[in-house]
Amino acid sequence: MKGQIVYDFIVSIVLFTILLFTTYALLNQIIIPFFHHSPSKDLWAVSELIFLPGDPPNWKSIDEVDTFGLGKYENFWRPGALDPAKVLAMNGTSCQEISKKLGSNMEIEIKVFDKGKTYACVPSYPHNRLIIRYGSINGRVVKIEVRA
Repeated sequence: MKGQIVYDFIVSIVLFTILLFTTYALLNQIIIPFFHHSPSKDLWAVSELIFLPGDPPNWKSIDEVDTFGLGKYENFWRPGALDPAKVLAMNGTSCQEISKKLGSNMEIEIKVFDKGKTYACVPSYPHNRLIIRYGSINGRVVKIEVRA
């Protein structure tokens, strides 16, 4: 048997190599990107930040804000409650300016729908990712759209 070629062994090595490369390709194409950073995760995190009061907590004008937030603050923070004065101050402001004050590197568009009125910042381009949240203004439930 010395010097003879065993075809079964060669076929099994070729099949094992094909299986190995196929597994590697599947991991790189499908599974690994699932664990990478996602813009949708960033958008969800930012949508959480708008419920915080911001810094300073009782800001009245966008110019005096260090960290943006629409949350109501009356000696304590009320989760989900939005300050109507902050919503009005946000209305018509550049979305880029608000995004910077949220600490986001992507432009975030915020719209608050209350009693048939819409309060929104002004985006510089149309956004396609959307998260819908709900909060309250003076006890009324309001819809909040956060886009990026």
